[in-house]
Amino acid sequence: MSKNGVLQLARLTMYYCKHGGSSRGVREFIDTKLPRFGQDNPGVVVKAEVRSGRHPYLQTDYSNGFRLTAPLLNA
Repeated sequence: MSKNGVLQLARLTMYYCKHGGSSRGVREFIDTKLPRFGQDNPGVVVKAEVRSGRHPYLQTDYSNGFRLTAPLLNA
């Protein structure tokens, strides 16, 4: 989404576990859909980071400094 032609979403980071069951859907999403999202939105930094033994969550950073975090349990 943009405001006055400036993209508001600056960074999207997905944290997940390589082995945990609650991260199964997130791992599938990262393999199939996340690369396409990054290609379609070149102004957004898209990352996926491993956090072993932890539940998955999504963290977004916006250009105004706002940060939003959302859990992705069994997503």
